[in-house]
Amino acid sequence: MNDLSTNRHDNIILIHGFGTALGDSSGLNPEDQRNGMALGLLRAKTVAQQLIARGVPAEKIELRADPIGDGVRVLYRLP
Repeated sequence: MNDLSTNRHDNIILIHGFGTALGDSSGLNPEDQRNGMALGLLRAKTVAQQLIARGVPAEKIELRADPIGDGVRVLYRLP
């Protein structure tokens, strides 16, 4: 996390949160997708809050979410 905050060189940090991995127990119905989006956004927000606490300006962070996938992916985007 510290590397992300100190080595970003004024690039934008894109945080992409995912809901749940696609499997037998995960569904594609609207309620499952809505819950997956909420979880993905919560994951992305949690990482963003940690970066902000380490000094990254909030305006340099972009959040994205998808209902299907696992965890959080973070990458730099040129401004």
